[in-house]
Amino acid sequence: MALGRNKIQTNYYQIHTKENIDLYKIFDGGQIFSWGKYSEGYRGLIDNVPFFVKYKDNLLYIITSISENKAKEMIVNFFDLDTSVENITQLISINDSFMSKAVKSNDGLRILKQDPWICLVSFICSSVANFNKISLNIKNISENLGEKFIFNNSLFYTFPTPEIIANQSIETLQGYGLGFRSKYLHDIANKIYKNDFNLHNLKDYTYYDSRSLLESLYGVGSKIADCVLLYSLNKTEAFPIDRWVQRALRDGYGLDIKNSYKTSSEWARSTWKENAGYAQQFLFQYQKELNNEI
Repeated sequence: MALGRNKIQTNYYQIHTKENIDLYKIFDGGQIFSWGKYSEGYRGLIDNVPFFVKYKDNLLYIITSISENKAKEMIVNFFDLDTSVENITQLISINDSFMSKAVKSNDGLRILKQDPWICLVSFICSSVANFNKISLNIKNISENLGEKFIFNNSLFYTFPTPEIIANQSIETLQGYGLGFRSKYLHDIANKIYKNDFNLHNLKDYTYYDSRSLLESLYGVGSKIADCVLLYSLNKTEAFPIDRWVQRALRDGYGLDIKNSYKTSSEWARSTWKENAGYAQQFLFQYQKELNNEI
């Protein structure tokens, strides 16, 4: 399918940022899978609007198709530029040498505000998969079910709506490399399409209520729920735990790596409160660096 965007205007803007930004740590740090590298920066869609971004010396350089005011509004929201990460890192690293090292090693890291639907699908695809596999799944879904258009001599594909995915067979989804995750995605897409579940409304619920609702979906466990809550639904107390974060909790804080997910995540929320999500992101990046995985 192709969108009628044959003559899309190319606009160039700049946004001055008060704090440093490290696009690599943001886009290759396991929180988003629908954006990719290009030249000196990254490219992707925000609400189906194409963006190219690169960063240097406190300036975000933007190439996009829309007006300056709207483009800047979307970028400020997407990168959550109104939030001071410096203030957060000061709070989470007080009297904490391990976190201080994690923060210092990952200057410029930020948590994006993603589209909840794309974020949910991405982390459904994350089950028993690595970054490259998840990114490939999202690419396959977009290229086969999305609408394509060219902007700035680059081909883009929109991400399919829940309705489009709900109308595919499980076998079709399996053909895109989703494997056993296909049945999860198909079931969730149907629920959202039929208005049996509203993702965006979760922003208005408490962390625990929204997590419980997400966990009621077929194939969504605590980790997937926490990822969606943190990266797309403004629940910054969410603390997703994978093997890297488990090891960081063990190496930095002496927690038993055999602790249940609930025990470890509640400890983290008790320790870092509403900034637990940021603490998790810094620990994740730092532990991977310690293990030479980045």
